[in-house]
Amino acid sequence: MAQSFDQSYRGQRRGRGSGRGRGYGRGRGYQSRSEYDCRRPNSSFIGSGRKPWRILFGFRRLTELKDKESNEILLHLTSNKDSLEDAFNETDHDEEMFRLILRCCAKACQCESLSQKLLEFLVILEDSKFLKATLTDYMIRLQNLPSSEIELHEDRLLDIMMIFTQLKMRVPHAMLLSLGVLAMLEGVLQAVENECGGVSYKLAAAFKEWKETKQIVVKQNASKQNKRYMPIAEDEWLPPENFRDIPVFPESVDINVQDMPFLRRNKVEGRYLDLNHYLDVQFRLLREDFIAPLREGVKEYIEAVSTNGKTTRLQDVRIYTDVQIVSPTCSNLGLCQRVTFLCPGFNRIRWESSKRLIFGSLVVLSADKFETFFFATVANRDLKDVRKGLVDLQFECDSQRLTSVPQGTIFVMAETSAYFEAYRHVLLGLQNMKEGDLPFEKYIVHCEVNVQPPAYLCRQPSARMDLRPLVDEDMWLRDESHQPGRRVQDASKPVYTFSARANMANNIKVTDERYWPDPELLHLDNSQFDAVRTALSKEFVIIQGPPGTGKTYIGLKIVRALLHNKSLWTTDPITREHNNKPLLVVCYTNHALDQFLEGIINFYKGDVLRLGGRSSSEIMKNYSIANKRETLRRNRSIPRAIYKERTETRLRVKALRTSINLLAARIESAKMNILHEECLQAIISQKHFRNLIRGYELVKLQDNTRDFRNAKKRKECALIEWLGYAQLLQQNTKERISKDRETTTEDDLVNVINEIDAETQQRQTDAYDDEHNVNENEAIAEVTNSLSSLGIGENTVAINVSEMDDDDAINPEMSFRSKNNSNEWEIQGQQKRSMKKNLKQQLRSNDSMNDAEVSQIRDIWNLSSENKWRLYRHWIFQYCNIIHRKIDQNEEEFKNACKAHLEIQMQEDKDIMKHATVIGMTTTCAAKYQPVLKELGPRIIVVEEAAEVLEAHVITTLSKQCEHLILIGDHQQLKPNPTVYKLAQNFNLDLSLFERMIKNKLEYNCLQQQHRMRPEIAKIMKIIYPSLLNHEIVHTYEDIKGVSKNVFFVDHSEKESSEEESRSRSNQHEAEYIAGLCKYLLLQGYSSYQITVLTLYSGQLFCLKQKMPKSIFDGVKITVVDNFQGEENDIIILSLVRSNAEDNIGFLSIENRVCVALSRAKKGFYVIGNFEMLARKNQLWKSIINLAKDDEFISEGLTLYCQNHPNDKGIYAKLGSDFKKAPEGGCMKPCDVRLRCGHTCTRACHVSDRKHEQFKCMKPCVKKACNLGHRCQGRCSHKCPPCMSLIDKTLPICGHIQNVPCSMDPLKWSCTDKCQKILKCNHLCENLCGESHTDRCQVLVKKDWSCGHSAKIECYMSNMQCPSICKSEIGCGHLCKGTCGQCFQGRLHKACKQRCNHTLLCEHPCKNYCSNCPPCILKCENRCIHSNCQKTCGELCIQCIEKCEWQCPHFRCTKLCSQPCDRPRCYHRCSCLLRCGHRCIGVCGEPCLTLCKICNKDQLTKIFSGLDDKPYALFVQLEDCSHIFEVDWLDKWMDNDSQTREIKTPVKLKECPKCNKPIRRNVRYGNLIKHTLKDIETVKQKLEQRKSELEYSALRKSRSLVSSDRRIFNELYSRNQISSQNKFAAVENQIRFLITLSEIKEKYQNEVVKSRTGGIELLNALQQIDELHDFIIKDRSYFTIQETDDILREIERFNLLLKYSLLKEWKLKSDVKMDASFDVNLRRVARYLTDGNPLIDRRKVFVTKFLKVIEDLVPRLGLGLSDGVRTVLVNTKQLFKGYWYKCKNGHVYAIDASAGETEGSICPECKTTIGGRIHRLRERTETSL
Repeated sequence: MAQSFDQSYRGQRRGRGSGRGRGYGRGRGYQSRSEYDCRRPNSSFIGSGRKPWRILFGFRRLTELKDKESNEILLHLTSNKDSLEDAFNETDHDEEMFRLILRCCAKACQCESLSQKLLEFLVILEDSKFLKATLTDYMIRLQNLPSSEIELHEDRLLDIMMIFTQLKMRVPHAMLLSLGVLAMLEGVLQAVENECGGVSYKLAAAFKEWKETKQIVVKQNASKQNKRYMPIAEDEWLPPENFRDIPVFPESVDINVQDMPFLRRNKVEGRYLDLNHYLDVQFRLLREDFIAPLREGVKEYIEAVSTNGKTTRLQDVRIYTDVQIVSPTCSNLGLCQRVTFLCPGFNRIRWESSKRLIFGSLVVLSADKFETFFFATVANRDLKDVRKGLVDLQFECDSQRLTSVPQGTIFVMAETSAYFEAYRHVLLGLQNMKEGDLPFEKYIVHCEVNVQPPAYLCRQPSARMDLRPLVDEDMWLRDESHQPGRRVQDASKPVYTFSARANMANNIKVTDERYWPDPELLHLDNSQFDAVRTALSKEFVIIQGPPGTGKTYIGLKIVRALLHNKSLWTTDPITREHNNKPLLVVCYTNHALDQFLEGIINFYKGDVLRLGGRSSSEIMKNYSIANKRETLRRNRSIPRAIYKERTETRLRVKALRTSINLLAARIESAKMNILHEECLQAIISQKHFRNLIRGYELVKLQDNTRDFRNAKKRKECALIEWLGYAQLLQQNTKERISKDRETTTEDDLVNVINEIDAETQQRQTDAYDDEHNVNENEAIAEVTNSLSSLGIGENTVAINVSEMDDDDAINPEMSFRSKNNSNEWEIQGQQKRSMKKNLKQQLRSNDSMNDAEVSQIRDIWNLSSENKWRLYRHWIFQYCNIIHRKIDQNEEEFKNACKAHLEIQMQEDKDIMKHATVIGMTTTCAAKYQPVLKELGPRIIVVEEAAEVLEAHVITTLSKQCEHLILIGDHQQLKPNPTVYKLAQNFNLDLSLFERMIKNKLEYNCLQQQHRMRPEIAKIMKIIYPSLLNHEIVHTYEDIKGVSKNVFFVDHSEKESSEEESRSRSNQHEAEYIAGLCKYLLLQGYSSYQITVLTLYSGQLFCLKQKMPKSIFDGVKITVVDNFQGEENDIIILSLVRSNAEDNIGFLSIENRVCVALSRAKKGFYVIGNFEMLARKNQLWKSIINLAKDDEFISEGLTLYCQNHPNDKGIYAKLGSDFKKAPEGGCMKPCDVRLRCGHTCTRACHVSDRKHEQFKCMKPCVKKACNLGHRCQGRCSHKCPPCMSLIDKTLPICGHIQNVPCSMDPLKWSCTDKCQKILKCNHLCENLCGESHTDRCQVLVKKDWSCGHSAKIECYMSNMQCPSICKSEIGCGHLCKGTCGQCFQGRLHKACKQRCNHTLLCEHPCKNYCSNCPPCILKCENRCIHSNCQKTCGELCIQCIEKCEWQCPHFRCTKLCSQPCDRPRCYHRCSCLLRCGHRCIGVCGEPCLTLCKICNKDQLTKIFSGLDDKPYALFVQLEDCSHIFEVDWLDKWMDNDSQTREIKTPVKLKECPKCNKPIRRNVRYGNLIKHTLKDIETVKQKLEQRKSELEYSALRKSRSLVSSDRRIFNELYSRNQISSQNKFAAVENQIRFLITLSEIKEKYQNEVVKSRTGGIELLNALQQIDELHDFIIKDRSYFTIQETDDILREIERFNLLLKYSLLKEWKLKSDVKMDASFDVNLRRVARYLTDGNPLIDRRKVFVTKFLKVIEDLVPRLGLGLSDGVRTVLVNTKQLFKGYWYKCKNGHVYAIDASAGETEGSICPECKTTIGGRIHRLRERTETSL
């Protein structure tokens, strides 16, 4: 840091005398800032490879950065953490640089919407020299300055306090440093106050807030006590603790508590004491609203279980039993867990209508009767999965705690329907709200009634508004500067052409009533006019709108005026410059939000943005946040920092999610189904696997003797047979009975809008998108390869249990019987259901064997059924554990990546939002976007449906910068709906801010004139709204057709039904009546979209759905009343449902709901219910029913009249069946109208289509169809079709006579006689005469192949390869499983796919295929007393550097743990006493034995027979296997190899003499173990070195390939990430083979041109060369030994064939006479080389000898034969035992010899002789150890 501050620094900056008067700083004393940034050395950078920090965080960059927004600064600072650390650790910053760093850091700390990035930044800052040294030095120097100068540092002090405030809140361990700075700062401020009389208000307020934050943190870190729970509190009581200390998420104290929590009532009337009192009340009530159901439900459950051992129906929660975590799964929001569950009556639950486990619901899981538990929320509820008992949960706990839960743990789960996510954000918003943050506090908290004008108007006393758009309503408002995708501000205002009449509404001073024009000019009635005037002139506005009075219309009028005059409220109050603060519209429901925003875009062409739940509006999709994101991304208009960060996090999330989900799917499949034994082959021991397969083969053999046909059909799976479910598998494949045929499908029923759909749509937002698909193939390949290396292939499901249904219908005719009566067996339906049920129960059980039990099993077929299942579950647990370990590697990274992606996407949304003029949100979305709204600071907020929103949701939406709040709603309609009814009843939680302000006498406007309901309906509403007036338009409505009354109440006494699962109600009588009435109204000519059916109960919805098929009622809206608030329709049919003996009217007693239900209809309103019961129980209903009786619109039936016969007596419809008396909407009389065709209308009296313009006569046509007099066969109303009567006609093409339709041309008729054409193959064509001749003759013919095999095949398949099984023994010792054709007659065999099973150096079995032993990827088992190795076996181990622990009273090792010990073995007896009290017979310094010489004498005698002869014998117990040996004997045995001086010793761990288990851990023999492990590490290093060599060699040699091969090679190399030396070796060998083959091919092509005989053999050879080329170049990971041998043999054959061809040509040209044996041998050579069979050694020897003899003669005869082309291959180093050795000088080498390369007789490093023979290694002759 510089040595002085501003004053002293000014003198240093100016150079002296060298500037020559050219300006400031030109002399040598000043170095330019750019030079300072770029030239100054950085010690932390030099040699480290880091990017110099001055490039990213130098003076110039920070100067640009400090004026940007906080999120941009934070993203830039964290973009390169290494450079940021260097910048913070630089100690030589000057004063200006110090000030810049402080400013940027403080501004970055203001970005609360990037919490994870902020935490990363603070962690770097907290550990830096800048904070610990530079800043501390600054504070010390500040203390020494005069008090008068300290005020100059106010900005820096404010920045320091901002930084330390965030440090204390987010990095608690920085508290000590914070306290030190706080103490120094307090001293500085105290000195200023004493000398100067005080500090500035801004500095004092910030310091006070900082101290309060400190106190909060100290309290949070103090010991927690249960103060939260105490008796019900009164207003004057003080809370037991600060509500900001209470965690938002519930804790154990919240569930396991007996007392009531500390709660105070929401005040209906009167003021709160202060802001903290107000926030405390709201926070505690809202938190209790989601916790109370869980607490009460868990309490009920525990009491029920402890009382009678089983649960009953609980009031507050739903209980699920047998809950198990199946597997992890990834969602867009983070890592989830898929769980299985059961619950009472599971199969009876109607999941599509049930509120169970909907998205966002809170659940608690416990395995110990709720002593401890896990909280989670429902993350995904797929209907298909939940019907199987599967749901995805997102746990709210540390991942390590969840990982520690043992597999198979059984939980009980309790669920409450509370949507926790909304609670979380609102509660956090309440806690983060501080003094001064809540706008309009004087009204909301202190209940002042004198409302002031908006602050933006108060700052501009002369401000005027232009209200002309309210006059000219067809005028479009424009905002050219904020069109989608644009970022350039345009200050010019759009020009409008208003009417002359509208000018009277221009230049209005809205705060003065005298300036306002008449209401008629603005198209408003008086009450609407008052509401608009108040809304534009007051800062806190409440507008009540009774039904039909136009709340939305008035809201849009207000918004229109505000948008046109937005320059008034978008001016910055400090700079007086334009800034785009948006207008925020908040609605409770998605529908209301869409409706309001659609109204705005109907008059406003500007930047409108919609956020929130999923919109069903097609119009609003173009304005959604998702659409805006896509547009900006397409236009590349996203800020670079955001784009870069979002791209990186998205790709990381996608790759991790793909990988985890693939692995998780395998776990889920393994736990839910029965796997095939092939999947578990790597898990099952070799002994047990062989036992399983041999036992299965024996069963198959027995089945074949009983019934060969049945055995052939049986699916090949040994595990199914072993478990005893083979019969079920066989029958299950036969039975496919669809229940859907017997019942009506879901698609056939009318759509209903139920509460579940509405609530789910409300909860799910469009905040997360994933528009770009990354390539998942790489992730899939990576997962597959990693599991394949473990021996785990694809999941093969033997029985798909998850798709089974316990109640499958059983067809009696399908019982399975053997045809052989002596061996008859069958599975009856009941037995099959029992087997399926048992199968599912067995899979859900968690009882499994342990390793000890498994190791003792000899024959798995002799186990009981129970033990078989226990063993199977043991295998499955092991299988899942392996995959779980793979998932655990990525779990935490995925969580962090998801969080980072969500945060950066929110920053992208913020960038979009700050350029929008109007933003629309649901309350749920507003809660989620709180941090962003706080930073955006909208000045005007309009809340629609404000009376339905909880008060806490509204106030957390308000930002500090809000200056104008407009609440629109009606508290006499729907109110807020808390989860806990008692909180609404006893604590007024259902009191909205809207209603509370009205009750506290705050000025509000009530609209009075309704424009919706016809007068008869409005008359009912006047009981609730006495002053409600009717607009003249409602008097013009026409009467409803076909009924006697426009408004009618149908009274009945039919009893309701209770829906036990949904806890709802239904009424069959009402559903039937409504279905009949609705159909009748549709028949009157009304559109389905003019009719809405409402009910107050969701149970009735689905009752109605069953009665109303989609074919008739499609388009009719059917929903519950709550979802229809704010909407209307021409005709409303209302079902009241309730009718019971107890006179319980439920929801019908709530006046608000009744108000909504009765006010939705415009023209016709029909209600059905038990009105006598309602009148008895409720005063409001009594008043309504009395009015109905007075006006005669209530009765037991509705009178219908026929529009065609109005004078007839009508139909009295009392029951739903009565509507059938008007089947066509008229009456039962026949129509009898004569149609145009002369027929009579056959329909009953119908209202629609009276003129029969659309009626189609369906009687038979009487016209003649052709000239021959045939009668038309069609219908009367249809056009007469061509005559189709059959007559004989002669076909001109073939001459056959056929029956042809009368109207058809014979040329177009296809002859149906048999074709007589003889094909080229001399077989008769099997097609019809009129069809084209077949090109696939299917006559069976005998085919002989050159390999000697023959078979009958279809004629057209003559070119097929030989299908006979090869069965040759290949290089690995296994039989080839390819066909003769696939193996090219044995020349090129298919790769062997048998498991390798070699024992690797690490002692694990290799689970890969033959000839491929990659590095082992199982967890390394090397360990010491201090720690375990966390890597895989194939990776280099990290050496332990702890101090060696091998010590005893006699000796002590002084080396490190991984180094050879420097002490000898101790031979003294151990002095410890065993548990039995006798002295241990082990060796001093070794672990004590588990056996006693006295107590366990018999066992020790078996171990050491000389126990009596050698009474002082000591023993050693091996720690790996627990076997015990006499110490002298074991010492000799262990030292055997090390003391012998053999020329070579194998590299391997010593093994237990009894069980052959490797000895990895034993301090006595530690040096031997360490030496061996060191040798194994040397092997790993050699393999890595070999891989690098092969990679370089392959790339170098690839340049020698021909262009086509090089192109293919480059494509393969770039597509597949090569990571193993086997792959590199395979690539290089491919290249070498291809180079050799291209040389051979070139020679053949040259010889073909020269050949006089045409070179038939050469041409055939060229075709075979191409086949070999394709065989070599295919994508492969390795070459098997057999493949290598086959390719070399083929290359040798081609070389010999070329020599033969030259010899044959020479013979034709030469005059030399040869004896008869020459021709015989030449023909024999030709046969050996060209008959297609492999060139075996016997053939090769003969051909080579013959050609050698001729070759010796050629020089004398003029014949020139050249040597063939040869190939030298590279070898791979393998990892199995018997391959690696160590010479006597300690060098490690591999036995390796192939194709002429040997490492045999001498050591490759020291050249010492290691053997007199060449070691030749083949897998089939592996060295035994």
